[in-house]
Amino acid sequence: EALTLCTLAEVSWLQGDNARALELAQTARAIALAVEAKDTEINALLNVGVAELALGNVAAAVSAFEDCRANAVAIKDPRQHDAAAGLARAAQRQGDLE
Repeated sequence: EALTLCTLAEVSWLQGDNARALELAQTARAIALAVEAKDTEINALLNVGVAELALGNVAAAVSAFEDCRANAVAIKDPRQHDAAAGLARAAQRQGDLE
């Protein structure tokens, strides 16, 4: 169920419904945490970060991307690079990068 919610979050974001994307991604993360599915939690955190950034919640996006990156590094998941890219987008949004 959590993975399906991650996919629906991505679809919602692509359709411009960032609030719905965030809601779905947060629910997916809660489920992933409950069943200890670290790989799905990483996916959910990426989606949370993307949705938060799209909503202009930069600090929340940074938090999600940092959590995602830490979890991905811990299990040597290549999505750590997606999280790093998200952090770079957030920094750019804040004006920390030019």
